[in-house]
Amino acid sequence: YYYAIRGVNSAGASSELSNVIAKLSYTLQEGLINQVSWPINAGFTSSVDLQNHIEANSSASVTVRFIEQYDEIAQSYRLFSMNPFQFGTFAVTDANSYLVAVQVPDGNSVVWTMVGSGAGSNGTLLAPEAVTSPALYYGQLAGATTGTPYSYIAWTDTGSGAPAEILTEDGFNTSDGTDQGYQNDYWLVNLNNFSSAPTDGATINILFGETDSGSSSLWSHTFTFQQASDDSNQGTVAAGLGGACPGLASVGRVDTTNYISYSGSAGTYLLYRSQQASDGTASRSNGRYQYIGSQTISGSSGSFTDITLDQSWYIIVPADGSNNINGCHSIERGTAAPTAIQLDQLGINSSTMAPAAFLGLLATTLLTLGLVVRQMLWSRRQTTTTTRSSG
Repeated sequence: YYYAIRGVNSAGASSELSNVIAKLSYTLQEGLINQVSWPINAGFTSSVDLQNHIEANSSASVTVRFIEQYDEIAQSYRLFSMNPFQFGTFAVTDANSYLVAVQVPDGNSVVWTMVGSGAGSNGTLLAPEAVTSPALYYGQLAGATTGTPYSYIAWTDTGSGAPAEILTEDGFNTSDGTDQGYQNDYWLVNLNNFSSAPTDGATINILFGETDSGSSSLWSHTFTFQQASDDSNQGTVAAGLGGACPGLASVGRVDTTNYISYSGSAGTYLLYRSQQASDGTASRSNGRYQYIGSQTISGSSGSFTDITLDQSWYIIVPADGSNNINGCHSIERGTAAPTAIQLDQLGINSSTMAPAAFLGLLATTLLTLGLVVRQMLWSRRQTTTTTRSSG
């Protein structure tokens, strides 16, 4: 059975073969997930249309498991899936290439021929990928309150110590908004959004918690990434011990130096930074963070500085004495591109204050900030536990 990919417009007319610049044939693996690059000439208006077209025009029993679209701004994948529920509907763009994962039941061998123009960023039709693990992994949390949002931290196994990179719930379909990784009482994670995709057999760790600072229920889940897996449903994760989420109090910027303060109980905290925006507004990160250091505090608050030329977003993660994650992450706070310090980062809203009161508070705040900065710089000379990163 051969399957030809051509553009289909809104009236149902197919493009002519004169548009063809490449042709590939390959066999779909029975009983497994097959991920291929899918070029589009014209006509499909949504990912649902594309899915329906693929399934309706196949003589074999083919199921579309997911469709992915690469987001150039967020530098991550946006994912559409019907399982466990429909989400991530996006507009299909003509001449773009999409990763489409299809599943063929046992006993239904199929050879597909892909025909299309301008698929990849280099203008060529991309070769199909071999059997691959589903991008989407999902499940539920035992005892979670219906309709309540929850957060998570996902990382590949590091043996011991702080993971170099983590994903949060904001990293799932990040261009759709915040908290997309927990919706309709399901948690959802797209492992393709790590900077480097996990290798076969890699251990994936996820720690779930609440979204507000303070005490929190925690759930911990570990599974093995298997490229030949045909099931991404992780079931229900059992509840674990209670813990706490730290609070990220403020992020201020002077020239190229960021001043970050946070609250939490005495202990060790891992410091993570993202420097990739989620969309064109650059109001939040893409939910993928890199480790920049750790800090141990003896009181109920901590602070650190970070010198960088780039716009940055920060979260704080609790850890044990060996830098192993043991709590949920703080909310994200970020900076604008390097300029003078922002009033909104100081918690001042000038539109709600009388001019005299505003100027008085501004003077007091700037004086306080100066004292805080001096104290922070003095503290840095007295301790080696704060990490500063250059970028």
